[in-house]
Amino acid sequence: MTLIPIILCGGSGTRLWPVSRDSFPKQFVPLLGTLSTFQATLKRVDDPTLFGRPLIVTNEKFRFLAEEQAEAVGVAVDILMEPSPRDSAPAIAAAAHWVKQHHESALGLVLAADHLIADVQGFRESVKRALPAAEAGKIVTFGVTPSHPSTAYGYIKPGDKVEGDARHISIFLEKPNASMARDLVAEAYVWNSGNFMFRPATMIEELERHAPQISACAATALQLASIDLGATLLNAEAFANAPKISIDYAVMQKTIHAAVVTASFDWSDIGTWGALWDAS
Repeated sequence: MTLIPIILCGGSGTRLWPVSRDSFPKQFVPLLGTLSTFQATLKRVDDPTLFGRPLIVTNEKFRFLAEEQAEAVGVAVDILMEPSPRDSAPAIAAAAHWVKQHHESALGLVLAADHLIADVQGFRESVKRALPAAEAGKIVTFGVTPSHPSTAYGYIKPGDKVEGDARHISIFLEKPNASMARDLVAEAYVWNSGNFMFRPATMIEELERHAPQISACAATALQLASIDLGATLLNAEAFANAPKISIDYAVMQKTIHAAVVTASFDWSDIGTWGALWDAS
């Protein structure tokens, strides 16, 4: 079974201004060490025994920056360019259609380019533990055991066991207040990392069921896409018609196929200066 990393790399990261800015967002900045978080993400999936060639989903204006940084760490990639930012659901929809078209039997692994995961081996072991559920048709997210009662992340309550180490997601909660966060940690909720594994056909089916306009616009944008120096540029008019919404709201909080694997690695989305300080 081929596993295609789908690296979402289109955000502007302006909460870390002025280090991260619209023209040079945080995923391309070496915030910790010599590699950017985008490059570190590429290195985490640089194992041909587990991963296929990564698909980078990025804004058109970051295309050459992404290619240059990938080349610098020796990782060959495919590029899927968004002509405009539409949040994660349209981006993942387009990527799911692309992977299904180019790798018919593959699984997709959606990863954010701006997350910090230092334990590469722990990350890969968690990916392996998610494979049985994804192969069985679940959309698997990776839950992170909280290190403290954070109000910056969403929370997930794992339910009954499904395939392998995965559990059904019984409750999704958005960012809580401080009091609720303490209660959630005490009740063994996990942080929602926003990284997913799935069969592309399953994701497309769930998009068609719960967010049909997104799936249709993404499919049309890919069908009418142009190829520029080997990179795929989604059709601007079709993609702009996709509702701007996250994959959590569009699919994950609605589908009966959502599952969670509790990850065996430390994690931060480095979304704020406080998170960056904690990570350092």
